[in-house]
Amino acid sequence: MYLKMKNCDEPLFGEGPDPDSRWGLIFDGVVNVFGNRIGAVIVTPKGTYIPFSARLRFDCTNNIAEYEACIMGIEEA
Repeated sequence: MYLKMKNCDEPLFGEGPDPDSRWGLIFDGVVNVFGNRIGAVIVTPKGTYIPFSARLRFDCTNNIAEYEACIMGIEEA
């Protein structure tokens, strides 16, 4: 058994997403005495910001809150 490989270092002309259709995702999570909260913002190619936020109802570390914020942003996208 073998895997056929393609040279991924050099993209072909016209290959890949349109540079004008770039979307963005900004996310953050916080854990403190006031609770565990996460937020994400999707940025459209036209520069529109679509915010999302949530409260986590379980104890977690700050890193887990960051991961949850990233997951929420990806799911909403």
